[in-house]
Amino acid sequence: MKLFDEYPYLENEYIVIHKLRPEDAEPLRKLTEDPLVSRYLPTFLYELKYEDKALMIEREEEEYFRTGEGILLGIYLKGHGAGDAAGAASAEADQAPGSATRRAGADAPETFVGLAEIYGYEEERSKASIGDRLFSEFWGKDISTNVVGLLRDYLIDDRGLRIVTAHILPDNLASAACVLKNGFIRKFPGVPEDWGFDELCPTDKYVYKRYFRYKQERKMKVLLVNGSSHEKRDTYEALKVVEKSLNDCGIDTEWFWIGDGPVRGCIDCASCEGVGRCVFTDDCVNDLIEAMIAVDGVIIGTPVYFCAPNGALMAILNRVFYAGSEYGGRLFEGKPAAAVATMWRSGGNSAVAMLSKYFAISGMPIIPSNYWNMVFSPRSEIADDKFGKEVLAKLGEGMAEMLLRLNGGRQ
Repeated sequence: MKLFDEYPYLENEYIVIHKLRPEDAEPLRKLTEDPLVSRYLPTFLYELKYEDKALMIEREEEEYFRTGEGILLGIYLKGHGAGDAAGAASAEADQAPGSATRRAGADAPETFVGLAEIYGYEEERSKASIGDRLFSEFWGKDISTNVVGLLRDYLIDDRGLRIVTAHILPDNLASAACVLKNGFIRKFPGVPEDWGFDELCPTDKYVYKRYFRYKQERKMKVLLVNGSSHEKRDTYEALKVVEKSLNDCGIDTEWFWIGDGPVRGCIDCASCEGVGRCVFTDDCVNDLIEAMIAVDGVIIGTPVYFCAPNGALMAILNRVFYAGSEYGGRLFEGKPAAAVATMWRSGGNSAVAMLSKYFAISGMPIIPSNYWNMVFSPRSEIADDKFGKEVLAKLGEGMAEMLLRLNGGRQ
């Protein structure tokens, strides 16, 4: 469904959001001249294009809406005196923001209190951004929280978008609180953006995704397996990038280090048959089996040795998956999994591929990213592998999305 086929009409118990009216010109002028409001806003907003706000309202549909650049809407308190309505909106602070609903027209008195905007629509990515600005006397009354909730619900539930974002200056703590109350996460902090000033402004980017709708009966957890003999070096740092992405999406993490002691290889004794545990108990294999059973997803990291994973890790995983999958009743089946490799120059692809075979044969969905899950060692010639870190961050996000979908159903 296209975003620009009609103006939305959104409301809950306290506020209405709809197309601007000619009589809004004078209060709109006062809003744009409020220095407390403008300090948190870009200098190139559409409402600043015309000094004559009546002319701006007249031309907005043709110049802004019909061109697909954005949707500019009025925010109105409904059915009360302004003070009473603001108090009523404030009383809703402990409740979740209302769902977006639409109707043909309004029959109750309305008080113009600000602007709401939908902009940055990208059809291919199914994404749009939202923003609002209120008269400063209406700050702190949860009106903006209600506005964000209505815009979010309209874009996600009515228009079917996948992603809604909000771009907020770091010192605008009140606006940040409003989006956080509505389930957004601060995904990209301090990103330099053009706000029309002499220098780029560090901007916090908050994200809401459609799969956040899926309810969780419990907190989900991913096991991060450090398959290096060094507890906190390259592989650990790579997995930390994935961990942050998972945590930002509301997924808990648990760590498992294989250690630096000697380990046995599998001797094909079949003692694990029907037991699901290895007969040898002098290393970490059975502990790792228990840890994998207890979590919802698994990510295994390894350094690259001769274009392959760490040999000690392979010896451990041969026994873990032989006991836990082949002879143990497929203990890990259905748990999403992924592999991560850290490398000096090359070999990451083959190492990731070798680890992924354990998942494939065990019925574990393999989580992709936007490239191969490998990153250069900070001690290599490519000391700051920004793209590799981006790949790992997206891997964490993909794991979170899969877990939320599996836990709450598919849409």
